[in-house]
Amino acid sequence: MSPDYSGREYIELDSADEQHFFYSYGYRFRSSGCWTMPLLPLTHFKPVFEPFRGRKVGYVRCPGNVGDGLIEAATFQLLRAHDVTVQVLETAPIPADLSAILLPGGGSMGKLYPECRQIREQVLTWGLPVTILPQSFAGPEPLPYSRVFVRDTASLTYRPDAILAPDLALGLTIRVEGEPDQDVGLWLRQDREALFPHRPALGDPARVVRSAQDYLRLAARFRHVITDRLHFAIAARLCGRQATLLPNAYPKNRSVYETWLKELGCQWQEEPPVTTTRMITLPADIHPVRPIEPRLTFVIPCMGRLDHLRQSLPAALAQPECRTIVVDYSCPQGTGDWVASLASSVTIVRIPGEPRFHLAHARNQGARQATTPWICFLDADVIVSPEFAATVLPQLVSGSCYRPDRIVEGTCGLVIVSRTDFDRIGGYDECYRGYGGEDRDLYQTLEQCGITSRVFPADCIAHIPHADHRRTEYYDIKDHQISMAIGRIYRTVKFQLQTRYNRPLSIADRIRLYDRIAVAFPSWQPGSRLEVPIDDLDCYSGKMNSGTLQIDKNI
Repeated sequence: MSPDYSGREYIELDSADEQHFFYSYGYRFRSSGCWTMPLLPLTHFKPVFEPFRGRKVGYVRCPGNVGDGLIEAATFQLLRAHDVTVQVLETAPIPADLSAILLPGGGSMGKLYPECRQIREQVLTWGLPVTILPQSFAGPEPLPYSRVFVRDTASLTYRPDAILAPDLALGLTIRVEGEPDQDVGLWLRQDREALFPHRPALGDPARVVRSAQDYLRLAARFRHVITDRLHFAIAARLCGRQATLLPNAYPKNRSVYETWLKELGCQWQEEPPVTTTRMITLPADIHPVRPIEPRLTFVIPCMGRLDHLRQSLPAALAQPECRTIVVDYSCPQGTGDWVASLASSVTIVRIPGEPRFHLAHARNQGARQATTPWICFLDADVIVSPEFAATVLPQLVSGSCYRPDRIVEGTCGLVIVSRTDFDRIGGYDECYRGYGGEDRDLYQTLEQCGITSRVFPADCIAHIPHADHRRTEYYDIKDHQISMAIGRIYRTVKFQLQTRYNRPLSIADRIRLYDRIAVAFPSWQPGSRLEVPIDDLDCYSGKMNSGTLQIDKNI
């Protein structure tokens, strides 16, 4: 018996051209198969895509779940059906032959998903017209998009100039195989939009599978799907199954139902039904996806660099298997408050009352909050690419630290180190109080402790250009070359003394040493030697001919 498609049309794909057409959207099938027609005809999507016919556009992804993957699959189908060439973009600069940029449809407008909003804000700076594909608003977002489509009438409250259009997944063509082998399944979400997080259910379908194809296959196994996951209900209807949609934490589900799904055979229910054991028992061959434990934490200090952090933080938040810690080091721009309003997933370390920036201290304080096996120290003016985690994480092996494979201006402080090794060497030397030097000190200490230095592709990072004066804006010494020279002399002397006396210098010795070098350096004249007394240091044991170090300028 063929599956029940509730009276909808279906087509048989026998010709190679037809099969190639659908295969190009990522769907696989045998030599012939049964494909359903979309829930809504192509004419409903003409206002969205027809203006781009015959043109080339850019498409920028935002973080999302498998339901968003369903929307994206439909997006690329519909772009091709309207003869639109699309190029997926990651970062600027953008190709010169693009005429516009499209941002994904979904339910991320407003402040509920700040990581998505930050990507949209960044794209607006690229200089091309930006179109928002059909979205739902959870709050206002009065940004200057050239065109905004919304998929439900409630969203027009927040964006009255928007154009109403269907959720793009309603235009998806799919292949359905077999009949349902389960009866009724209750599936409830377990995230920030959940209204019923403690009700018994089969689970959150977005956490049971990881791909849009598997989302469809899972929905197709049930004769009747009851869910508060909007796109799981849509997946069920696409497969010709009965679907009942429940409310979520804001009006999205109800409004999309009233605007579109009510006329497409979906049912509505205000509360989950009284459950039976069968409704909430997973079939033996369905195994929820185990949560992926984060492996790496970004530690990003910020003092007076909020403009840079606005650009770099969304890229860090979008990395899979990663956490993020932002250190608000008495930032006059209120970095901590901004981050708190942006993303609840970020750990904020606040260090108040500091008139000067102390980068080594900031990084150490951030690292103390990390719980993952690896830490990546990242400056606020460094952006990681979308492939950063996917490229770097598979390379990480114990006993190693990682830096870019070539010099990229402004990224010398970027290093990935295991939390165990970082703790073992005592972190950054906090005696460095000017610009530069603490990073090279860390690398040398790691090397002396037997940690192997390895590299990752520098193409995975980018530096935000800025004026030199911003490097030292919150330091006492404003000339960064002088500051770096003091750090270089201190580091050289420190390691020479430790080698001579075969033990680490105490914190008291290091503070005195750094201060004496910093005080003496401004009077250092060409051709002379810098004299630094050391006979009162704890490490001094009289093994040197003199209690004063004489340092050549070419150290």
